[in-house]
Amino acid sequence: MMLRLETDFALGTVQLGIPYGRNKGGSLCSIAEAENIFETAWQFGVRAFDTASGYGCAMERLANWLQATDRMNQAKVVNKVSPLDCLSKGALDKACNPFRNAAQLDLLVHGFVGEADWTEFQNRAGERGANPGLSVYTADELLHANALGASLVQAPANALDFRQLNAAKVAQQRTDFRSVFLQGLLLDSPEMAESRFPGSGIFPEAVESASKALGISPQAALIGAVLNAKKPLDRLVIGVDTPNEMAVWKEALAVSPNQSNRFITAVANELKTAPSDSLLDPRTWPTK
Repeated sequence: MMLRLETDFALGTVQLGIPYGRNKGGSLCSIAEAENIFETAWQFGVRAFDTASGYGCAMERLANWLQATDRMNQAKVVNKVSPLDCLSKGALDKACNPFRNAAQLDLLVHGFVGEADWTEFQNRAGERGANPGLSVYTADELLHANALGASLVQAPANALDFRQLNAAKVAQQRTDFRSVFLQGLLLDSPEMAESRFPGSGIFPEAVESASKALGISPQAALIGAVLNAKKPLDRLVIGVDTPNEMAVWKEALAVSPNQSNRFITAVANELKTAPSDSLLDPRTWPTK
């Protein structure tokens, strides 16, 4: 199980640099709290960490912790820059230099870029010892990233939407899947979900009901659904607000493919209608 925690999971760090997801209206965790999460993940066997220049102080906190604990040369780091910054020397140096001694560094453009910019980005990432990749949103973008020759692609996937997962099986490149909880909405109370996206309260209700019928937690059911559908070399990027939340990762590894299939079917039966593309894309959610 320790090996699978190393190969199948990457710790997401966005919520360690900015208030995010279910805690979007809250306060940022302290440095000590962030380092406790890093340490717990490491003790669990996690060696991959996902961050970005746009994640507030997350990138700095991660780099400082890896250096202070002398673990940089054992860590696999995925960092991301925006399309506007993907050819900026300053932005690329800022993203790569703190992790230049990492065991592996993947540098992704977080968004769609044209072929000319991509070719130049590949060159500049390679000059800095980083593997060039793309962070995308849709199945079509994932296939486009594969056609461009991205070494790593990141895309959303969850029990309600397997389009990117299915595209990744066709593309056959390394893929990291994020948003397994749909930015926490699938774990919200129905009332909280409704406040974030009108009409979405039925979705956490369906997840709760389907997982309860199988005797597993909603978190483990949602993680297990993606774990059991991905390719062997793919990973899940999952963030936590407290170290205790990582215990469910081990529970998810015990979820069988049969249980995942029953869970997905039960959720669909509860909903009776497929979720809209707007619900599945947090970029379209109402802002407050």
